[in-house]
Amino acid sequence: MHNRLRPSARNAAAAILVGTVLLRAGTAGAQVEEGVVPPLVDASTGIVWLRLGAGSSDNLLRAPSEPKSGTFNAFGVASDFNYESERLQLDFVSDVEVRRYSTDVLDDETYGYGTLDVEIAAVPDRFFWLVYDEYSQGRVNPLDVSSPENRAGANEFVTGPRLDLPLGSRTVLRLEALAGNRTVEESAALDSDTEEGTVSFIRSLDVTTEIALSFVSQGVEYESPATEIDTASAYLSYRKTLASGEAYLALGSTRSERDAESSTTPYLDLSWARDIGARSRLEISAVQQYADFFDDPRFGAGSDPLLVRDVYETQMLAVEYSVTGVRNGFAITRSINHADYNVVTTLDYEESSSTIEYTRSMTPKTDLSLRYLSFNRDFAAAAGEDELQSWFLSLDRDIGRRFSLELTYESREDQAVLSDKVEENVLRINVRYALTNAAAQAAQ
Repeated sequence: MHNRLRPSARNAAAAILVGTVLLRAGTAGAQVEEGVVPPLVDASTGIVWLRLGAGSSDNLLRAPSEPKSGTFNAFGVASDFNYESERLQLDFVSDVEVRRYSTDVLDDETYGYGTLDVEIAAVPDRFFWLVYDEYSQGRVNPLDVSSPENRAGANEFVTGPRLDLPLGSRTVLRLEALAGNRTVEESAALDSDTEEGTVSFIRSLDVTTEIALSFVSQGVEYESPATEIDTASAYLSYRKTLASGEAYLALGSTRSERDAESSTTPYLDLSWARDIGARSRLEISAVQQYADFFDDPRFGAGSDPLLVRDVYETQMLAVEYSVTGVRNGFAITRSINHADYNVVTTLDYEESSSTIEYTRSMTPKTDLSLRYLSFNRDFAAAAGEDELQSWFLSLDRDIGRRFSLELTYESREDQAVLSDKVEENVLRINVRYALTNAAAQAAQ
């Protein structure tokens, strides 16, 4: 279904520990003999925060009528961290926390999202070991609003080797064999095992351009009841590094098989990004392929994709424009998506989403962020739609080299096919601790 690794963050604490150990190892300097080319310098960018906080909601159960207020405590991790050395690349992105609610009606839950992506060069430029883990939540009942009782944590872990074999000075044969496990809390019918194999012939036309012919086969085997869904894709891709951006285009065909039934659709993966001037950037992406909820763009973004045991054909287009100034930042994103399920056709939908975000550095130690989200998903067969409007305001104040104080306010209005409008306002206070050296330097 997807031709790129996409893993999660159930083991967020372990990921932080791994990242910290690697950081310390990377800072140990080594003398370089004269005349010997030094290896890639160990480098890390980004931040890993530990977060402890409390929140208050005026509709803790997210009920359409007779809302009940309540509180919750939370401990979590927020990160956008990258580490790179000669033998290791690590990306850790997360905004995940364990919540404990004040009411016994709600169980404790892990809320948010996280991804850990690791590439270990066992033999540099030849043999690699890949690890990818991803955690997020999805909506259990697709036609009801997201709530603590109608969302479940979903985790995908994928690992396996990659082998790059040179076929000349400019051509590489890339082989990948990945195996994974997917679990969904309190929903054994969605648990599955995955296998994915990739064969790619990659040729560099010059230092900025490459083309590739790829064949990808993936199988997803659900455990109870037993069902297997296989997808296979073949596509030709073109990648170009621009003077102020990058471009990627893949075209081909993809096929899905389930219970002796099969269907085929064109395969498209397009991404184009370019700086438009010194401080603005435009990004465009488009996708057509077979996917499931682990491939949903809203999965891994702290959102609520539909937890459905099926594959759907997706056609997605997204545009993002951003401007970054000395003290101000602005970004606007617009996306549309069309989904046709292979079996559960009653859930076919048209989807549109818009996001506007503004950030400002009010002082060297104080940052303000404001975000607006509008989302709509129209189910044709169900004669109904999802609607969401959300406002989010955040004020962040550094209180030392490693500590910061964060105040947030969020206002949401949700409506689903089986629910009237649900309104909720959440006020939070968090204390954050910068776990990494990069975060401590950023906080100065």
